[in-house]
Amino acid sequence: MIGEAERPSNTRTGYVRHLFDRSGIGVILVGMPGIEKRMARYPRL
Repeated sequence: MIGEAERPSNTRTGYVRHLFDRSGIGVILVGMPGIEKRMARYPRL
């Protein structure tokens, strides 16, 4: 579970993607209302 996900850095986004790809661990992103609009910039995440 990742809090404050509405402010991802490129490094953090890459690390989360790496964790998911390599381990199959589920990822939950928690953020403020509107997070879906900001996360739309990261389609592969």
